Amino acid sequence: MMFHLPKQNGFSLLELLVVLMLISVLGAIAIRSTVDIGYSARYEQTREHLESIRTAIIGNPKRTINGQPDISGFVADMGRLPVNLRELVDQNYCTVNRTIDETAYDSSLYGSAQAHCDALAAGAWKTQAAASTDTTSSLKYGWRGPYLSVSESVLDADLYTDGWGREAQNATDFDYGWRFGDGYDLSTATPHITDPDRLVVQSYGKDYAAGGTDYDEDYPVNSLSATDIAPYDQPAPLVDKDDWLVDISGGISATLRLPLNGTRQIAPVSFCTDSSKTTKTVCTSPAVWFGGCEDQSYYNKSSCKTALGTGKWINCSLGVTYSDKQTCETDGGVWFGEGFGCEDQTQNTKTSCVSAGKVWRSCTDDGTISTQSTCTAANQLWYGDVLITTGSNGGCNDIHYTNKTSCVNAGKTWQSCSIVGQTTPDDCRSAGGYWLGNGYGCSNQQYSNRLTCESSGGSWVESWPRCYKTTAPDIESIVPYRFIKTNKAECENDISGVWTYPSKDICMNVFYRNNGAINFASSSAILIKEHGGYQTLQFNNFNVSPIPIGINAIGIYEYDGDCNTDNAMYPSDRTQPIQVMFISHNDLPVINW
Repeated sequence: MMFHLPKQNGFSLLELLVVLMLISVLGAIAIRSTVDIGYSARYEQTREHLESIRTAIIGNPKRTINGQPDISGFVADMGRLPVNLRELVDQNYCTVNRTIDETAYDSSLYGSAQAHCDALAAGAWKTQAAASTDTTSSLKYGWRGPYLSVSESVLDADLYTDGWGREAQNATDFDYGWRFGDGYDLSTATPHITDPDRLVVQSYGKDYAAGGTDYDEDYPVNSLSATDIAPYDQPAPLVDKDDWLVDISGGISATLRLPLNGTRQIAPVSFCTDSSKTTKTVCTSPAVWFGGCEDQSYYNKSSCKTALGTGKWINCSLGVTYSDKQTCETDGGVWFGEGFGCEDQTQNTKTSCVSAGKVWRSCTDDGTISTQSTCTAANQLWYGDVLITTGSNGGCNDIHYTNKTSCVNAGKTWQSCSIVGQTTPDDCRSAGGYWLGNGYGCSNQQYSNRLTCESSGGSWVESWPRCYKTTAPDIESIVPYRFIKTNKAECENDISGVWTYPSKDICMNVFYRNNGAINFASSSAILIKEHGGYQTLQFNNFNVSPIPIGINAIGIYEYDGDCNTDNAMYPSDRTQPIQVMFISHNDLPVINW
């Protein structure tokens, strides 16, 4: 019987060595992969924090809310870029010591954080404008943060670090470990980099130092080279100038629909074509008298009769045989009817006239018609319940001069409001007066239309629609066609005249936020014709451009040599600027006014 040894099962030494080697390799790979995953997560967190900082500054314009881009954040409230990261989370702070604020200061020596801070360096306490609303534009402005969601105290060095955890390096680091600032703050000098309107925010990477490769590399990577002055590289801005500013130098268009200016008009007064003569008696050939009353001082039949007696008033300039407006005007006359206004010419409104027991003529009838429709149906002229004429009730104290230039040149006195002492349109209207402004017509009053006025070197002011017979300029000084035809159809069809609409200089103000306050940018003047239709006008030459994005406000004003916000708004029924969204990388808005 033979003895057999039991069979041996197991691994050879070589096999064990191979297995151990494979385990080591796999372990190393696993460890490396775990490390890489951790680094990748920190890198992604850095990217997310950068995007959050950008959103805190300008919102997220790619996202829409109620059809409008989401423009919000620091710029939308303050109208500027933040100086440092601290400004996004704290309204007021000490610029020389990050660890001092309203909740942390030496109360045993100082009564407030500001006092403590200013004791370290005069004026070191930084106050950002508090949230408020502008009364003129109704725009909200001022600090409404915090703009970043943070759970830590603003005093902590790691309040809002990058994904690598780089903290504030000292008590004056208000960027919590980030590289943060505009081109000037980064001490560069190349023009396209040293721009205070471009904001750079950058992580120093895993190694906490500038430069490096792989995860040590700064993020965003440096891409803007400055080959002559250190530092030699800059990252692309987190917020570039066209991300938060809108260039308005190309002009802003507005569509306006105006009420037809011309329901009221300056009524005709008796006059001699020799302006030095004021009564019919002395207005001798070759001069021609137009009346009305035989004395130009009286502009209705009642006042004329009281002063001069019966028979001194005629309804048509061509004589007593003309008893109706149509025949008078067809034959080239001026229709006065029974005049206008109060028989007591010291009263300039219907209310005051009737209160004094006198007759008021709103229409060129005998004083019985009180509505415009009835007046028009009776083939008369309507002038309304307020005296709109030159003279003691506003305008020139010599009724022959219908604008300020001709009045002053003649040594007379001009009054822009029908009520003495009111010097602005708003004050005048609030006091119940009528604003004549600078009047109407030519500075040389022998010319009755813009063409002949300006060709003779005069200046023209237009405030009401009127008719001109430009084909007969030699007659214009005798026949004032502006009074003959009172609507466009009659002017063009009956006498082949030219109907001109009044015009006015207007301007635009754009209200915007600037460093925690409301400023406005003014356009140059633009001429508008008040014909009652739709017009689209482009306002140009703004004195400030660009302006910050966001909800700004626009108002259109009368231009009186400047475009201040205390000018009268235009048209007069406007009382408030309208709010308009200005969006980066988009066309300028066209507003409906």
